[in-house]
Amino acid sequence: MPTESMRLSADDLLRTPVPPHLRGYELVDGELVEVTPVSFAHGCIAAELAFRLSAHVREQGLDGHVCIEGGYVLHLPQDAERLRGPDVSYVSGASLRQSGGAPAHGFARFVPDLVIEVDSPGRRPRVEQERIQNYIDAGVRLLWVVHTETRSATAYRPDGSARVLRAREALDGEDVLHGLRLPLSDVFARIPS
Repeated sequence: MPTESMRLSADDLLRTPVPPHLRGYELVDGELVEVTPVSFAHGCIAAELAFRLSAHVREQGLDGHVCIEGGYVLHLPQDAERLRGPDVSYVSGASLRQSGGAPAHGFARFVPDLVIEVDSPGRRPRVEQERIQNYIDAGVRLLWVVHTETRSATAYRPDGSARVLRAREALDGEDVLHGLRLPLSDVFARIPS
């Protein structure tokens, strides 16, 4: 008699020891999916972006939070427990209040306003596209995917539009983080040579 594997929830992960062969993971369709450690350049860019976002939030006196690799349960129709951990995210105070606030423990069960993913050269395009679609379907208001090898970025919006930005252009916070402009040339200047 075949046995059906147990489907995990995000809350189960808080009580379940991570298998020793996994360094990091996300939850997709009730199963742990390994995510590999990032490259040094990837980490430097994610740190720079988080630093600049945090500085903007503080300087503008915004009521919101910047998070690095925070886990979000996306409540997708096809997978209510889909857990993703973007490289950098921003959640406005209004979004936090609307969702009932940030959890003291565990994963966020609300959608960030801005998600930033630094692409991983080894990640398969299908996997990258699935992540992008998950964030958009969940209701992320603005998504930036930063491409380290081409020194470019793509900005995605909920209406399905996307815009490729070259190294001489800037990431724009649009209506999510008013007044935020991050020149890509400045961001990529932080990659060690």
